[in-house]
Amino acid sequence: MSYLACNWLDRCQRADLYIGSANALLYNACGGPIQAVADRLRNIFDQYSQLENRVTHALAHALVSDMSLRTAFSQQAARHETMGKPAIIVQDRSGQGDSVPDLTILDESGFRITMENKLQLDSVEADQLARHWKRVAYGGQQSGCVLVITPDLHEPKEVQGMRQDGANIRWVPWQQVYQWMMELGRRKPTAAIALAFCEYLRQVEGVLQKEGNDVMLSTFDGIDFKQGVRDDSQARSLLAHIRRHIESSGAMRQQFPGLNPQLGRKQSSYWTSIGLVRPASEEERSDPFNKHPHLTIEFEEAQFSAFIVLPHAARHEYKRRASEATLDAWRRVFADILEAILRLEEAPKPVPYVLIEQRHWITRKGAPTVDGKVEFTLDTLASSLKVDGKVKDNEKWFSVVPSLIRTSSQANIEVQVGLHYPYGRCEKVLGDRDFPDHLVQAIGTLQPFFRLLTDEPRT
Repeated sequence: MSYLACNWLDRCQRADLYIGSANALLYNACGGPIQAVADRLRNIFDQYSQLENRVTHALAHALVSDMSLRTAFSQQAARHETMGKPAIIVQDRSGQGDSVPDLTILDESGFRITMENKLQLDSVEADQLARHWKRVAYGGQQSGCVLVITPDLHEPKEVQGMRQDGANIRWVPWQQVYQWMMELGRRKPTAAIALAFCEYLRQVEGVLQKEGNDVMLSTFDGIDFKQGVRDDSQARSLLAHIRRHIESSGAMRQQFPGLNPQLGRKQSSYWTSIGLVRPASEEERSDPFNKHPHLTIEFEEAQFSAFIVLPHAARHEYKRRASEATLDAWRRVFADILEAILRLEEAPKPVPYVLIEQRHWITRKGAPTVDGKVEFTLDTLASSLKVDGKVKDNEKWFSVVPSLIRTSSQANIEVQVGLHYPYGRCEKVLGDRDFPDHLVQAIGTLQPFFRLLTDEPRT
């Protein structure tokens, strides 16, 4: 055994933790003495090929590294108030017997938690759980429980069925495991590995979502700028959390009654969109994204942005309303948005902006080529209402809006009216776990633009 492995085992023994084989666990569950045998917990650098096994491996090392974390996890997961000091953690993939659990925790009295972890929705197998329970019940019904961890939103029916048949089995969603780890890691500085595990779980979540799996393993705890928001997996995970919050928000549906998650586009690495208008015909349902105004949220290089888009291929009625709006009408729209933003409670406030861009595509699936664009903040309006008081009045920017929009029938013109959250200035707001609630209120300030396009009455 290498020096690193010997040192690791020595640390485990000094913490009253022993790492044993599956056979030793069976023996101990029946009342025999706890003993250290073959090392079954892989080296922390020795990873598995399957993502599911790698997550279990990371969880095992997190639990091994801190006794308080191990004890708190065991007591909460098993709901076993008399759970003693966990004595053994085993990660055994040797395939011995009919039951090969992902992880097993055994306390000093012989009570065991046999764990089965899944990363896919609806992936629990009743036969597999039955084999695990048979292994646990070998030492008596009160000798342990089976713990199932999945990303499902509701308890799998397989778990419910086994419990009805008398099995001591419990289901916990990954999001709850994530919350346990985050809370302990924040309370106890020495349990920093718990926070590291949570960060790893977010990265895995992003990988799964990139592969097309609509799973959530973590909860939204604010944007961690120490990790960098331009990290592919983190940005994708954060967008998924924010998007789900927007889609399920009653306040958002009240402000935008046509809100329909099915009409937008799922998140790429750094942006996602949500439909705000329901399609009126089968033709529109085939391309709802480009036919109606929609909401986009995006991680840009220096800022987070949320904006309502008038696409270049939008229906004629939206373009007509935008083109027919007078300069005074646009002034009222922008002034109403600015006034609503200043009423937001959180500070600093997001920066309201307008972007008008002309583009063309060389290939249908390629990136667009920008022919020209105008972008300015609403603080440039001649008004005493400003988010940034240092911005000078300059209505020349504002005056070009009607004339540019009127050219949209001859060119691929896209119009955005939205909010920028510069990372440096808005770090506190973005880093708050309640940021999605704030964002829903902030998106509501863009209603005047949406009403101008859709002719919706005020709510």
